[in-house]
Amino acid sequence: MRPNSCWTSLTALMALALLFALAPSVSSSQEPVVSDDYGSTLVVKKPFQRVISLTPSVTEDIYSLGAQDQLVGVTTYCDYPPQARYKPQVGDIVRPNVERILNLNPDLILCAGNALQVTKKLADMGVPCLVFRSESLADIRHDLQRLGTLLGREEQARTLCLDMDEQIKTVRTNAALRQTPKAVLAFDLKPLIVAGEKTLGDELLNLIGCQNVGRAAQGRYPNLSVEFLIQERPEFFFYAGKGTEEETLALRSEWVEWTSIPAVSKGHIYSVSADLVSRPSLRLLEGLRGLEKILGEETQPVALGEED
Repeated sequence: MRPNSCWTSLTALMALALLFALAPSVSSSQEPVVSDDYGSTLVVKKPFQRVISLTPSVTEDIYSLGAQDQLVGVTTYCDYPPQARYKPQVGDIVRPNVERILNLNPDLILCAGNALQVTKKLADMGVPCLVFRSESLADIRHDLQRLGTLLGREEQARTLCLDMDEQIKTVRTNAALRQTPKAVLAFDLKPLIVAGEKTLGDELLNLIGCQNVGRAAQGRYPNLSVEFLIQERPEFFFYAGKGTEEETLALRSEWVEWTSIPAVSKGHIYSVSADLVSRPSLRLLEGLRGLEKILGEETQPVALGEED
C-alpha cells in the first residue's frame, strides 16, 4: 500500500473515532413510549403520580392495578370500586370542569374519547393527555398494559393479562361443549337497541357460544322490532339493566304476550348488570362469566359426535 493511501485511511479512522466520542451516549434501556388511540404519544420518564381519570373504565383498571394512590381525580360517573367515589370529582364524563382539573395539579389526564374538547384544551395548556378507546377484550388487555407502563405497574399488568387470557380460554373451552343457541343483548327496550356486530356485547355472546341475532341487522347498535325477533327466534334475551331478580321478573311479565319468541316461551329472559357487559374494564370478565353461568344452566351439552 502506498504511503498516501495509508495516511488517508488513518485520517478517516481518526475522524470516525472523534465522531463516536462527540456523539451523545445512548442508554441500553430506553425510556418507554406509550401511544393512545388518537395518535398521541408520551415518553414515560418515570411513573406518573398525579393522574386524573375522566372515564369509569380507566378508573376501575387503575384500582385493579393497585395504583389508586396515584389517582387524584375522577368524574361523578366513576362509581366502582366504591372507594373511587371518595376521590376528588372534576365533573361529569362529557363536560369535566377544567378549573377543578388544574387545581389538582395533574401530571396525566386519561379519558376514553368522552371529553375530547376538554382534553385538547388541557393538552394545549401543556397537561399530558391520553385517550383510550376500547371496543374489544383485546383493547382492554392493551389498556392494562399501557396503564401498567404509565403507572409503573408493569408486573401487575402482566399478571392481570395472563389471568384474563386464562379466563377467556376457559370460557371458550366450555362453549365448545354446549349447543349454540341464538341470543340477543339489549341495551334499551323502547326503542329496542341491541348489540350488533363488532361490539363488546357481540364478542361476549360469541365467546359463550351464542349466535347473536343482532348481527342480522345493520349497524353496531341496531334498533330492532318485535317482528324481527319473531323472525329470528332468539332463545335467550339478555337486558343490560340493573341485573336484579326483580327486574328479570318484570321483563318476563312485560314480554309475556310474545310467546312465539322462544326466549319468552322458555322463560329465558334475564336482566344483567349493564356495567358488567358494557363498561370496557377488567370487570367485563365478571359479566362474561355471569352470562356463561346462565347459559350453562339452561342449555344442553353437545352430544358426542355431534357437529358444531
